[in-house]
Amino acid sequence: MEKKGLSEEQILSSQFKRVFSTDDGKEVLLHILNDLGYFATDPKYIIPENLAIANKIVLTIGATHEDNLLSFANSVVNCTSIKEDIYE
Repeated sequence: MEKKGLSEEQILSSQFKRVFSTDDGKEVLLHILNDLGYFATDPKYIIPENLAIANKIVLTIGATHEDNLLSFANSVVNCTSIKEDIYE
């Protein structure tokens, strides 16, 4: 499905970004990733196939594309909503 010289991967990435960039889309994305175990820290709750799907969604959005990995890491570390005293 070529469109305006874009690859199918580029078109899909653009669609994912457009859908998940709204406030509602971000909430839905969080629910999907959570349901797939993306945020799980206990191995007994991690289903590899579900985690692979979650990783594919994040990759399709472009967040974990190799060209964006440093930005991804920076976003995680520099998240403005992280409370400094969260573990105190």
